[in-house]
Amino acid sequence: EGGREVEKEGLGMECYKYHFYPLPLPPRQEEVDPVQQEARSGRVQVMEEELAAKTLVVEALSRELEEFRAAFGTERVQQLQDFAAALKQRDGIITQLTTNLQQSRKEKDEVMREFLEMTEQSQKLHIQFQQLQAGETLRNTSHSSTAQDLLQAKQQLVQYQQQLEEMDNQVRGHQEMSEEQLLQISQLQHRLNEAEMVRRLPSWC
Repeated sequence: EGGREVEKEGLGMECYKYHFYPLPLPPRQEEVDPVQQEARSGRVQVMEEELAAKTLVVEALSRELEEFRAAFGTERVQQLQDFAAALKQRDGIITQLTTNLQQSRKEKDEVMREFLEMTEQSQKLHIQFQQLQAGETLRNTSHSSTAQDLLQAKQQLVQYQQQLEEMDNQVRGHQEMSEEQLLQISQLQHRLNEAEMVRRLPSWC
């Protein structure tokens, strides 16, 4: 055995001496209960499955967050573009209203000027008509008046009377036009005031 010399004899043969040395023993493995080993393996598998599930959830949330950021950014840009377009349209409306108001005021001034001129002419015609009537009365009472003078005076009276009627019609037409334009100016002024109030609102409204 190990550590001792052993003699081995054989028939007709020399004895050989063998030396045996102890071999190193393999490391002793710790004995593990099969039940515990199986339970430990099961826990490891469960933890691996939970980790894989959590990884999938994190990846899904990351994708959803990126999509949300992209969608929110696009929507915000669209909102800003729509808001800028609305501001531009509002400014255009205000500019158009201001132009219309100025034009209406200008036309109103012209109508009023023509109205005053025609009123003055109408008054002059009335005076001339009255003078002609007075002259005709004098001619009728004067023995020196001739038939030709009377006829001429009557013709002038008829002519002035027609002119007066035309002037009166024109004056009434200008009065109606002036009232209509005053109403348009009032409406335009009201719309312009509303547009100015909207312009003064904060941008977040």
